[in-house]
Amino acid sequence: MKLTKKQILAIFVAIAMLLSVVPIFLIGLH
Repeated sequence: MKLTKKQILAIFVAIAMLLSVVPIFLIGLH
């Protein structure tokens, strides 16, 4: 499975979005 630079960039963006959303979600639960 070979990833192109565009795919790697898309994965990094997705992870960054998840990391920014998770704390908000956790705070919202409390």
